[in-house]
Amino acid sequence: NYFETYTPTLALSSFRILLAISSAKRLNIHSIDVNTAFLTGPLDCVVYMDLPPGLDASMLSDEDAQALQLDSACLLLRKGVYGLVQAGNMYWNHFKRHMVAHGFKCIYSDPCVLIKKLGDRIIIIACYVDDINILYKNPSDLQWCMKTIGKLFKFKNLGDISLCLGLQIGRLPNGCYHVSQTTYIER
Repeated sequence: NYFETYTPTLALSSFRILLAISSAKRLNIHSIDVNTAFLTGPLDCVVYMDLPPGLDASMLSDEDAQALQLDSACLLLRKGVYGLVQAGNMYWNHFKRHMVAHGFKCIYSDPCVLIKKLGDRIIIIACYVDDINILYKNPSDLQWCMKTIGKLFKFKNLGDISLCLGLQIGRLPNGCYHVSQTTYIER
């Protein structure tokens, strides 16, 4: 199935707007990076792949070959692998379904921005493939959101935002965010 290969990514214009909202509303931005994201999405179709170089069905016991659904010609995949054209799309759909099930809604103008309202509070998730930024005001909202994501994915906690979409992000003492591209300019 090569029809669903597109993986949506956060638009730079959306990210700039979220930075402005965060500055105006004094929201915090926390970053996480999903580990091996493309290996997590369940496949929605049958996909076979050739045996990797160096792997021969005769090298495995019958039990192992059966468990891997291995025959002499190919492997039946159960999850996405790097290099599979639809792996990014599978990961994104898996992530989005999980977050929508927990009350988030994708905004119309950018499907990589998910919002959840909690009374007068709000949590915003901005995704660029496997890099996730969580905008929040209440630390308990951040903890809940990270726990929710952690039910499905292992991730690296990167702390307060410092880099996104090639932009260096900093926070001023008054709570506003500033953006620079020093590293890009120096190259």
